[in-house]
Amino acid sequence: MNLDPQDADDPFRLGRFEPPSIEELNGLIPDYEFVTLIDRGGMGAVYQAMQKALNRIVAVKMLPPALRNRRVFAERFHREARILAKLSHRHIVSIYDYGEIPGGGSMFYAMEYVKGTNLRHLMRKGDMSSRQMLTIVTQICDALQYSHHKGVIHRDVKPANILIDEQGNVKVADFGLAKKLGLDADGQGLTSASDALGTPDYIAPEAMTRDQQVDHRADIYSLGVMLYEMLTGSVPRGLGWDPPSRAAGADARLDVVVSTALQTNPNKRYQQVSDVSRALQGMLDNGPIKQTTPGISAKVDAGAVTKPYSHLPAPGPLPPAHRRMRAWGGGVIALFMLIASGKLAMDGTLMQFFAPGPTPIPFQPEDPARPPVSQQARQRALAEWVINHGGMVNVSLKPDAAALEAPAGRPMGDKADIRDIASLPKGDFEVWRVSAAQCDYFNDADMAELIRHCEHVDTINNLNLHGTQISPSSLALLIKLAPHLTHLRLTNTVAFTEDSVHFLKACTNLTHLFITTSASDPMNLDVAADMRLVQKMQEFLPNCRIAVE
Repeated sequence: MNLDPQDADDPFRLGRFEPPSIEELNGLIPDYEFVTLIDRGGMGAVYQAMQKALNRIVAVKMLPPALRNRRVFAERFHREARILAKLSHRHIVSIYDYGEIPGGGSMFYAMEYVKGTNLRHLMRKGDMSSRQMLTIVTQICDALQYSHHKGVIHRDVKPANILIDEQGNVKVADFGLAKKLGLDADGQGLTSASDALGTPDYIAPEAMTRDQQVDHRADIYSLGVMLYEMLTGSVPRGLGWDPPSRAAGADARLDVVVSTALQTNPNKRYQQVSDVSRALQGMLDNGPIKQTTPGISAKVDAGAVTKPYSHLPAPGPLPPAHRRMRAWGGGVIALFMLIASGKLAMDGTLMQFFAPGPTPIPFQPEDPARPPVSQQARQRALAEWVINHGGMVNVSLKPDAAALEAPAGRPMGDKADIRDIASLPKGDFEVWRVSAAQCDYFNDADMAELIRHCEHVDTINNLNLHGTQISPSSLALLIKLAPHLTHLRLTNTVAFTEDSVHFLKACTNLTHLFITTSASDPMNLDVAADMRLVQKMQEFLPNCRIAVE
């Protein structure tokens, strides 16, 4: 847990604040046993302490007494505590307690203690691989997308505010400049003209002149600055910065990601953080990523465009025999494709085969040197993944395990819902139901990963996606579960639309579909259109009971 010297405001520089000693704090705040001063910055100091009542290590952030009675700083500090209390996400620092030292002393709050470092220190070491960088950024994206979904803009995204624990997990911290979209719960606007707007190098252009109109896309700009700095070792300034591939030999695919995030016009940027995450995750999933050399500019002529394989000689004309062979081979392939397409049409699956959807992940053959993964290992991996992401599963026991533990079957309900790994059966089992309804935030990237786990077990027939933040296009992935999927819940999501009908009709074995449309809203004025959509879905799935909730 670190504070950045850049956080200091003009009227309150670092050198003018002397943090209280450990002895003083132990006398003033008896509920905590203070251990050491972690760091100090313009907005106060952070200490490591033991919360006595729960016997756990926490980080305590404290506002200096000199700022206690200054409304802007006190409100900002209190606001940070309130916002953190409303955000519950695996990649956002959690808050535990808030208080004030008696007699008008400092304000403080206790939060999750992150043992590790911050991204600023990690970048200075200079030993991160490109894959590590992108993994870190996708975790930051998860946290920001969640906070944006909750109506909170961070407004100070920078390396010093990104904590990384010893296992490499990201924790976004320091929501002191965060802004609620619209008004806060007390009806008060949370931004004043005297509020600092963030750290200059990372501020979106629109935040410098018209802060009241800033929205979540300002965080996307800051994220782009940070990604560029991670790749090149410097921040982009002005309009003449070199793309990462030229500045540091980075993977050229990252040029598009960075340049889109850094558009000065918010309407030309990525419109959601999840768009950034999806672009980077696609790179992580599809082959090696070219390593960067931060801080070392590639010597490339500004006007030159290097084409792949341009150093190889151009191929000459093929001999006549080779040309005949190529033509003959092309005819055979065309004939084969016609036969195959006819077979697909007869099976009624041709349209499903060519249906638009997410770009498929290239086939990765299993390493023959590795022993094959057992079905039970796959079942357990699926269950653990779901539980670790905040969801729950229902399992049935295989006959050999049933004799030892419980009767076989497919139990459901509070007693049968498995929410922690310790409750999974010790013997063989099959996961038949997955629920993501309890996940803090479940988006398209999570959906893709879940399907990758599910398609290897062939036992999932009940999927609960209630309240998730997936888009309609994610439902294209359900075709991989279609042979077994009988129950699907899409309530309280935006996933069920006219676009999603195209994907859902491929799930021909569905017997129960639970959805929410705007027809469920008593204020909706176009109930007829929504009911036509449900009717259309029913025509495609005549044997499915569709319930609108």
